[in-house]
Amino acid sequence: MTKIVTLFTITFQLFGCTTSQKNDDEIFYVVKHPKTILNNINGFETPLLPRVYYGNFNFILLENSTFYYHQHYIYSSCGIEFDHSKPPRIFLVPDSLIKLEISDLPRFLETSMNNFSPEDSDFFTSISSPKDTIRSLAFKIITDFLKSKKLKRYTIRNWTEEEQFVTAAIINNSKKYDPLNQFWKIGFDTTYTFPPPW
Repeated sequence: MTKIVTLFTITFQLFGCTTSQKNDDEIFYVVKHPKTILNNINGFETPLLPRVYYGNFNFILLENSTFYYHQHYIYSSCGIEFDHSKPPRIFLVPDSLIKLEISDLPRFLETSMNNFSPEDSDFFTSISSPKDTIRSLAFKIITDFLKSKKLKRYTIRNWTEEEQFVTAAIINNSKKYDPLNQFWKIGFDTTYTFPPPW
């Protein structure tokens, strides 16, 4: 009898661990990295259309249930003088980001996006992640909502340096973050060098 109880206990523990680990490791999306230059066409390297980094709804999803939201954006323009491999600078600061709880996300989406329709050209959403593999349940909630409303204008990407440094400043409670004196490794599309009017 003791052997049966022991065997049952071990089996239950193994099954419990496997189920829990599977839920924790669920992958909702893997970020794709776009090319910045098309193949040669008749001897010319043709630049791609502008890559949209930000929209009027921007979500930064971390690996745990923490995520942030901001509404700062600049839409890039077409032209060979633009560097679409780099994001425009939007002068984020810690006060630009709003922390959202996952329990509040469905209500937030309903109240803030419900008035948009698929035909609205001014609607665009950005979902960013520090890693290529997105495991945050917030991703599924956001994309399920967008699909339910037939809102197809959104991008999924890695976070920008601005989003990275501002998020780190918030998490580390750093008062020293200064966007004007920050060292940027990648930098920005230098076409946009002025602070937006917010």
